Amino acid sequence: MNRVNQLVWHYTNTEGLLGILESNTLWATAANMLNDSSELHHGIKLAREIWASESSEILTAAKNEAEEQGMQPPNEDTVQQYLPATIDEVEREISENSVFVACASLDPDLLNQWRGYGGAQGYAIGIDKGPELGVLPKDGASWEIGQIMALPRWKKVIYLEQDQINTIRQTLRFMCLFSPCEGEGFQSREWRTWYGGHALFLTEAVAIIKHKGFSGEREVRAAFGCREIDSQLRFRPGPMGVTPYVALGVHDESKGSGKSGVNYQPLMSHQRKLPIREIFIGPSPNIKATEEGLKRLIKCMMRGEIIIKRSEVPFR
Repeated sequence: MNRVNQLVWHYTNTEGLLGILESNTLWATAANMLNDSSELHHGIKLAREIWASESSEILTAAKNEAEEQGMQPPNEDTVQQYLPATIDEVEREISENSVFVACASLDPDLLNQWRGYGGAQGYAIGIDKGPELGVLPKDGASWEIGQIMALPRWKKVIYLEQDQINTIRQTLRFMCLFSPCEGEGFQSREWRTWYGGHALFLTEAVAIIKHKGFSGEREVRAAFGCREIDSQLRFRPGPMGVTPYVALGVHDESKGSGKSGVNYQPLMSHQRKLPIREIFIGPSPNIKATEEGLKRLIKCMMRGEIIIKRSEVPFR
């Protein structure tokens, strides 16, 4: 694979660049605090509309797939209760700041991104999307089982309406195919286990839906849900005031692997350097001085493997 195609680009200003390099972390912001948070609620609305109008067809498709794979077919009565309840639960988690999103782009040199995130001096940090991200516990604390639903994964944002419908439809079919057993109550341990995994897929689906007017951003997102994590939250100032976030890093597998699974996250007790491969310097009236300062920083941090490039967008 071409190296450039393996990277996602996080746009930020000088303060953000220094913070990322020094901490080896990215910030995943509470979804309800994003500038485009209404898009997530649009995704939930779309899921409800599709289920209301196509539940019979989706259930039939799930039953046929179960038969082809030799699986137990979904129970219609159970699914008709379980699936709408899961949609409601995901919407509640979004509203209560329990869903977190990290944002990046597939393009390292976009004028709209420089304007939106670069401030006085912008940078696009090229991060290898191969290594799995994990959530760093605050102040060395441990995650409890169930607090993190699953690993955050980079996925392309979907801008075209028909593609959005197809994505939600496929997600609902998957949820039907692997629905809880008949008779399990919604507060039972089994239902909560199923919910943890299925809510992740629905959360990912609604988090990557945006209006086609934003297609020029070529955005990718890593979205995931958390539960009961007030003691682990960090906070920063944002356009909407106090903004909750969690820190993402890369686990150092050479020093032991933490617990992992559908319902909880690897313990990030051992962290390695964030896989930054390149940094683009945004448009600048003093590009030479800006580049020299960045080179000195990279050298002092012993990150000589990072390639520095200049934006081709003219400064105005």
